[in-house]
Amino acid sequence: MDKRRIPAFLTILFFVAFFGVAINCADEEDEDDDHSPDDGNEDDDHDDDSDDDQDDDTDEDDLSESIGLEWVEIPAGDFTMGCSAGDEACRADERPAHPVTLAAFAMNPLEITQAQFNALLGVNPSYFTACDDCPVEQVSWEQATAFCTLLDARLPTEAEWEYAARAGASTKYSCGDDEACLSGIAWFLDDADLRTHPVGLKDPNDFGLYDLHGNVWEWVNDWYGADYYDAGPAADPAGPNASQWRVLRGGGWNNTADYLRVSYRNYDPPTDRDRVVGFRCVRDDAAVNEGGTVE
Repeated sequence: MDKRRIPAFLTILFFVAFFGVAINCADEEDEDDDHSPDDGNEDDDHDDDSDDDQDDDTDEDDLSESIGLEWVEIPAGDFTMGCSAGDEACRADERPAHPVTLAAFAMNPLEITQAQFNALLGVNPSYFTACDDCPVEQVSWEQATAFCTLLDARLPTEAEWEYAARAGASTKYSCGDDEACLSGIAWFLDDADLRTHPVGLKDPNDFGLYDLHGNVWEWVNDWYGADYYDAGPAADPAGPNASQWRVLRGGGWNNTADYLRVSYRNYDPPTDRDRVVGFRCVRDDAAVNEGGTVE
């Protein structure tokens, strides 16, 4: 399969420049600071640190807004992760179905677009170009992680992704068990014309999230473990400590309905880039961590 690769030196150059600026700014702030650890102004120092944290949060929010990135609050709750009841298509790594409890988080309602990726990192690696609102693809797990990190965000865990995709459903798809319902929510082999499409054109799920089925596969944070469901923790599972592969979820424009099942697990090396693979980000969000159960 033809893949376009981003030269590694571009990514390295970006981060050297970015973090170099950050370090220089930090040095200048230290030189301008009138307080020392021994001057009796510990409370003032603490207040300054709090102000700095608030400024950092504001900067990251401004950065999100500048590239048109939105966040949807996903409430804390419990759900059953893995093979849906009665789903005969499940593979061994989707079993056993097991209870999971998650803290609240915030997620991008849409897959990251080519325009957003280019605006933040100055490059568009996608195979399907001339479509700013289409999901960025041909991004590695490492590049997706780098993008999210600049927004004080991260890739979702596999459990967070499935919880968000289900949006309270216990069926094969967020819209039900009949694959016919996918036509309203997903771009896949039946209707995608073998390419990506602009994000957000299909209907959202009950959490207000789009394209979690189809369009492009989405990187999640976890390493892949075929038997992880047998031994993973029930609260906020984050995947195995190491593996050869990172997990992909959701299915893509070239897949049949079986691959779009909400419990289906795919995986690739973290350096891999493919025209059917994109991502979205999440942020830890204590403000929405008020509990609740999604049934």
